[in-house]
Amino acid sequence: MTNTNVLTINGGSSSIKFALYQTGRTLERTFYGNIDRIGLPDMKLSFNDSAKNRQGGIDFAVADYKSAVNSLIDWLETQNWFSAVGAVGHRVVHGMKHMEPEIVTSKLLDELHRIELYDPDHLPGELKLIEAFHRRYPKLQQVVCFDTAFHRTMPRVAKMLP
Repeated sequence: MTNTNVLTINGGSSSIKFALYQTGRTLERTFYGNIDRIGLPDMKLSFNDSAKNRQGGIDFAVADYKSAVNSLIDWLETQNWFSAVGAVGHRVVHGMKHMEPEIVTSKLLDELHRIELYDPDHLPGELKLIEAFHRRYPKLQQVVCFDTAFHRTMPRVAKMLP
């Protein structure tokens, strides 16, 4: 398999975190970073390249979340490891009935768009990320992992406490 890297994306309300993992016997995180304060004048992309032992930051002033997503993908494409990305994994805060990791399909995206109002701070941005990667790389496998299971089990955990 030539594409041995997995890119993970965690889209927040005003930030995007990302990390690159090399697959093998174990997953090894080799590159990670984030964009903070999206839409504000002091917005910045920061990264840490563990493989080359270097860190960096770039001023990244864009007007909105959608522009930040596109600028992030533009920047990721300039990294030499990007061509070896075989899949993108997205953290999705709320999936309502979805609790297990799922491959992204148009049906799943339609369902997530229908529930955007239940998580207006995170879900719209997460969907922008998924859709932007799909537009640019329609054959790239994308998977979503939901926090729903965590949120659904917390009331049971709370009842267990003294």
